[in-house]
Amino acid sequence: MTWLTPHFTWREDLAWFDGPLLSVFTDTAGAPYLFQWVDLIDGKTDRWMIVPTTEEDIKALLNSTLPLRAALLLGADRFWTPGVVLFDTPVATRDHYMEFVLLEDVPVDCLPVAGEFLFR
Repeated sequence: MTWLTPHFTWREDLAWFDGPLLSVFTDTAGAPYLFQWVDLIDGKTDRWMIVPTTEEDIKALLNSTLPLRAALLLGADRFWTPGVVLFDTPVATRDHYMEFVLLEDVPVDCLPVAGEFLFR
């Protein structure tokens, strides 16, 4: 995850099950981002979805007043155009691949079920 090192700093994990499922990172200006673990692709590569967030949304997630999907969609609207960053990192190497995906092109299986609250 070399691109993360100079640009993002881990702050906290909001959900965990055999590893982090949802984490908060901050950028160099201190702005928070949600890193949502999406899937293990072909048993070899972790896929993450990254969106900007706010402190208010983080509190609402933790208080179960904002569903996870809604928080991610709100974050997707905070980019210059609605979308997410999909970040793939193979488990066994330091290689990575990332791409900006328009919101309408995000695979439906990348998003949590509508109305689902944070698993803690």
